[in-house]
Amino acid sequence: MFHFSIKHIFKFTRTPSRFLVTHSVRAVHKQNNILHGKPIAERILNRCKHECEQFNEQYHRRPKLVAILVGGNESSIEFQAINHLMHIAPSNLIDTINRLNNDDTVDGIILQLPLPLHLVDRTEEFIDTIRSNKDVDGHTTSNYNSYRQTSIPPITIPVVAAVREILLEINEPLQGKDVVVIGRSKYVGTPLALMLSQATTDSKSSLISGATVTICHRDTHLN
Repeated sequence: MFHFSIKHIFKFTRTPSRFLVTHSVRAVHKQNNILHGKPIAERILNRCKHECEQFNEQYHRRPKLVAILVGGNESSIEFQAINHLMHIAPSNLIDTINRLNNDDTVDGIILQLPLPLHLVDRTEEFIDTIRSNKDVDGHTTSNYNSYRQTSIPPITIPVVAAVREILLEINEPLQGKDVVVIGRSKYVGTPLALMLSQATTDSKSSLISGATVTICHRDTHLN
């Protein structure tokens, strides 16, 4: 059984095939819970494959995801990319996003972050140019705000979705439990805390919501 308590600090270490979760740094030698990630990933991939096959049958094409990069860094990209030069004008970047918004063969758009310095101050403007139903990262204002309204928003930030899948796999209801989220970043810690604390009457959602959440960050003092 996995225990979620604000009295403990969780330590997560990742290997190619498993997540190691320990109840606290002090208790590593006493109790380890090992959650194997590979079987979870295989089930998700099989589910995605089935959904893609259904999509193909309905629309007679495969789903298409397009990433927009500025500056040529493709190290983390494994899908089709539109690569702009480092010094692209803001208006040209917006034109690219709008063109993809209006392309019915494009189902998802990712704007690779961070942007170059001359664009970084307008990051939110560029993100909000992406249509919410094509916003794969869940970063647009409308998608981000949906975390305040439901524990399962229509488009989920990928890291939050990964945590949700792991919690569903554990099958340990969080309702009424104390949970610590380490980190308060806009696209990980904060939406994760919102998801875990949402009230819900849905039986499946109750596994990942209804908790009392404490957020720890760099300014948190541990006694």
